[in-house]
Amino acid sequence: MTDHKQWVATYIDLFSELPIPISIASLEKSGEVFFVNRALTEAFGYTLEDLPNLDEFARLALPKGPSRLEAMAWWTEALTQAIQQGAPAKPKEFLLIDRWGQDRQLVVHPTVTHGLVISAFQDKTEQRSTERALESAEQRLKEEAYLLTENIPVGTYTMVLEPGADLANFRFMSTRFLELTGLSREEAESDPLKGFACVHPDDYDEWVALNAKTFAERVPFYGETRVIVDGEVRWISAESIPRELDDGTVVWEGVLMDLSRQKKAEASAKAMQEELLQSTARQSRLQEREALLQDMHDGFGSQLIIAKQALEHGTLDQNALSELLDQCLADLHLLADTLEITGSSLNQALANFRHRTRQRLQATGIAIHWDVALERCPAFSSRQQVQVMRIIQEALTNALRHANANNISIGARCDPHRYLHIEVIDDGVGFGEPLRAGRGLANMKKRAAELGGELSIEPNTPGTAVKLTIQPPATSE
Repeated sequence: MTDHKQWVATYIDLFSELPIPISIASLEKSGEVFFVNRALTEAFGYTLEDLPNLDEFARLALPKGPSRLEAMAWWTEALTQAIQQGAPAKPKEFLLIDRWGQDRQLVVHPTVTHGLVISAFQDKTEQRSTERALESAEQRLKEEAYLLTENIPVGTYTMVLEPGADLANFRFMSTRFLELTGLSREEAESDPLKGFACVHPDDYDEWVALNAKTFAERVPFYGETRVIVDGEVRWISAESIPRELDDGTVVWEGVLMDLSRQKKAEASAKAMQEELLQSTARQSRLQEREALLQDMHDGFGSQLIIAKQALEHGTLDQNALSELLDQCLADLHLLADTLEITGSSLNQALANFRHRTRQRLQATGIAIHWDVALERCPAFSSRQQVQVMRIIQEALTNALRHANANNISIGARCDPHRYLHIEVIDDGVGFGEPLRAGRGLANMKKRAAELGGELSIEPNTPGTAVKLTIQPPATSE
C-alpha cells in the first residue's frame, strides 16, 4: 500500500485542481480510498474522512435496497472485465445521495491502472431533471392536444402516405370524425377505401379520384361531398395540409366539418330566390299586360268611342269610318304581334308587321324597302315593342298619305353599343316650314319620350326622314 500511496502522492496536485470530481481507491478487497479531490467535495459534500473505503462509500452514498446491490454488482463486474481486457471499464449511471441527503444522478467512469481505480463522476442531475420536465411537458401537450381534438366541434384526422404507395392510410381519427362519417376506427384504419365507404354513391368516384390526385401530387387537399350516415344524407368538407418526413413519408393532417346545416340554408335561400324571381317575373308580366290593356283602352278604344258618338250624331261619313276602323285594326294587330312573341323579339315583331301589311302596301304602288339587322339588339319588353312599332306605323302612314312618294325605306339596326336606330325615309314632297305638329306627330313624340329615346323629323332632299334612337333597356342584361 505504501507504494500506492507514494504513486498517488506524485499526482495529488494534478488531480486536486481538476474541475471534475475524482476519487482514487485500491483494487484490493478492502477498497481503501486514497483520495478525493476538491471538486468532488464541493459537488457532493464528501471528504476523504467520510469515505475511507468503498463499503463506507456504498453505505453513505448509495440508496438502500436493490439499487445499492445492483450498483455494487456492476462495480465488481466492470472492474473484473477491465482487468481481464486491459481496457477502461464501461461507464454506468446510477443514483447517488450527496452529503446533504439530496438525490443526484451520476455517471461513473472508472479506470483501472497500477492496482488502483481512478473514478471520474459526471453529474447528470440537472440534465435528467430537464429531460423529465420536457418529457412531462410533452406528455401534457399530447394529452391536451388529444383533449382538444376530442372536444372541438370539427373532426380531426391524419392520413399517411408511405413511400411507393398510391393511397394514404388513416392513422388517426378523432371521435367527432367517426361520428360525422359513421365509420368505425377499425374499418377506416384497415383500408383507405373502406374509409370512403360512407361517401354517397353518386359522389364516390369523384371523391376517390380527388384524394388520389392529392396523394399523387403531394398537395393540400380540400373537397366537399355527401355522406350517408344511419340512412341520413349529410354534407361534409375535408381540408388538410401535407408535410414530408425525412424518410419520404408524407403526412396529411386535417379537419372534417359538417356542412349539412349550411347546405340546407343555401338550398332554402336558393329556392326562395328562385320563387322571388318567378314572382317578380309574374308581377312584371302582369304589369306589362295591364299597361298594354290600358294602351288599348287609351288608343283604339277611345277612337271607337269617338266614332260611335259621331255615328250617333250623323257627323261621320262612310270613308272616315272605314279609315278609322283600319287604324284600329292595325293597332290591334300590333298588340297581338308583340303579345304572341316569346322572348320579346323586336325582330319578330317587325317580321310579323311586314308580312301582315305586304299586300296592302303593294296595292299603293309605292316601293317599300326594308333594311332590318337586329341580331345584336337587347331584348325589349312587349310594351316597349308596341311603342316602337306604333312609331314606325305612324311614320309609314304619314308617308303613304301625305308624301306622294315613289319609295319608302324602313330601317332598323343596333350599333356596337346596342343602341336601337329606327328610320322611315321617303322621297316625297317633304313638309312645309314650319312643320305642323298634328295629332300623329304628337303621339310619336310622346311614345319616344316614354321609351327614353330621341325622335327627329328632318327634310331628306327629297322627302322626309323620321329617325328614332333608343338606348339599351336597363332590363336587357
